[in-house]
Amino acid sequence: MRSRIFKNTFAFKIIICLLAFAILQGHSLALAADPSDSLYNQARNAFYQLKRSPEKMALRDQWVNCIDRFLKVYEKYPKSYSAYKAVFTAGQLYEDLYSRSRRQSDLDQALAYYGKVVLAFEHDRLKDDALYHRGNIYVQKKQYALAAREFERIVQEFPKGDQRANAAKQLKTVSAYLPVAQPKPLALPASSSSMHLIKDIDYVTQGNYSRIIVKMDGPTRYVQKRLENPTRVYLDIEKARIAPGLEKPVNYTGPYLKTIRWSQFDSDTARLVLELNPESQAQARSIIKDNRLIIQLEPEDQPIRVAEALVKPAPKPSSRSKEKLIPPPKQVAEKPLAQPAAVKTVPLVVLDPGHGGKDLGAVGRHGLVEKEINLKISKMVKHLLETEYKLRVHLTRDDDTFIPLKERGPIANRMKADLFVSIHANAAKRRAAHGIETYYLGRGLSEQAKETAARENGDLVYSIPDDQTQQILADLISNNKMNDSSRLAGRVQKYLYKNARKKYKTVKDLGVKEGPFWVLHDTNMASILVEVGFVTHSREASRLRDPIYLKLLAGAVAKGISDFLKEKGPTI
Repeated sequence: MRSRIFKNTFAFKIIICLLAFAILQGHSLALAADPSDSLYNQARNAFYQLKRSPEKMALRDQWVNCIDRFLKVYEKYPKSYSAYKAVFTAGQLYEDLYSRSRRQSDLDQALAYYGKVVLAFEHDRLKDDALYHRGNIYVQKKQYALAAREFERIVQEFPKGDQRANAAKQLKTVSAYLPVAQPKPLALPASSSSMHLIKDIDYVTQGNYSRIIVKMDGPTRYVQKRLENPTRVYLDIEKARIAPGLEKPVNYTGPYLKTIRWSQFDSDTARLVLELNPESQAQARSIIKDNRLIIQLEPEDQPIRVAEALVKPAPKPSSRSKEKLIPPPKQVAEKPLAQPAAVKTVPLVVLDPGHGGKDLGAVGRHGLVEKEINLKISKMVKHLLETEYKLRVHLTRDDDTFIPLKERGPIANRMKADLFVSIHANAAKRRAAHGIETYYLGRGLSEQAKETAARENGDLVYSIPDDQTQQILADLISNNKMNDSSRLAGRVQKYLYKNARKKYKTVKDLGVKEGPFWVLHDTNMASILVEVGFVTHSREASRLRDPIYLKLLAGAVAKGISDFLKEKGPTI
């Protein structure tokens, strides 16, 4: 009897062990079969290959290709844990790339991907690390208030995180660069002691900023503060009363703002509350001018634009510190600078030489490569704009570098450029096609415009049905941007045809057209795409090899840009 019980018990244990082993094996197989893990592991292998090869690490396109592999994990499986790790790794790679390239655009990309780790995922393990990286990047950029905010978030929100001690140490160091005194209400003449009426409020979005304009019947003073959870900015306006009808909250749809609320805080103080979209990470700058309180919302990691007269400058850190963060001695700590008067800034033009690196663009007769023409002309335009027209110019690429199409427009947005001009050479299946044309963003209903846009857009547009593409474009295009872009395109096209005709009478003017170009749709400023000729046409291909002809084209683009900026003048 005991033998039978022993045998049954032993057999039962064997069955239990086999079942447990089968369950564990099945669980392991299920994990191994997760497609997001598989794609992430492929990207990780590419990363290790890059790190082990000094030759690959010396080439920018190898870095970008590796980053693209990680971003594909996020694009295909955006809610997965692998996507969470992949986005964080993309931030690390861009940060490492900056240490070699010294391109600010790489540092900005790192900021963006670390920010996505914090905002776009529910997972918490890497968020304090991402915030710590962002804080250190802001230190490199000498944006100490933003750095302090990131370190403070780690201390408050991740008290048990592995970066908490480091963040507290950095926060203490960074604090030496911040003004000690609290902001005081703006000083006004003594005669402004009477009560004033807040009459109206306007809200406008232009470019990559939004403005709230509060109209009053006289000058007053105010104090501005920011609160979190939810993210909001409030302004207490002294000796002010709200006109009837303004008490009702107003909802807005825009990149930064959700709601504007008014209240009569006490008998002589009106309070304006701006509830912000936390994902936008916007900052608010304000000033009183001509009986108007103007609040400007814009991305907080953007450089200050003095011309808009809305900026309260931060104190300048010690000039002795370039790489390491060394707190200045207390006895020489600088006070916050006074509010500057409005001055005229030199416009910034971002030139985008199309294609580059692994992306050759169109290849024409006798091996003529579009990416090379684009870069040559862009460099000539940059030289002319800087030397003859005294403008500031930035190239999205200044060598044979591959930059994804979706990253080009945002470069201009981050730099708060005034204009974006993408330079290309054309191609067509029909060998007889020739001429010069200039595009601005629009639906592009002609077959030629669709064909040109399809070639320039590459794979970006093929994944979206045409009707959906058109709807996206229609939603993205603002009237102001379209009007400015159309006028800019007209100026450039006029001089392109005029200059080319000086040397070649047979040049064909294909005119100014609308087109659904993805490189233009992400920009917040007037933007155009220039097609300087067809590499597939025998005569034009020959001309595009001639440096003298390329200089004529560059002079035309530069002249058109200069004319447009002179006509446009400053905007409010």
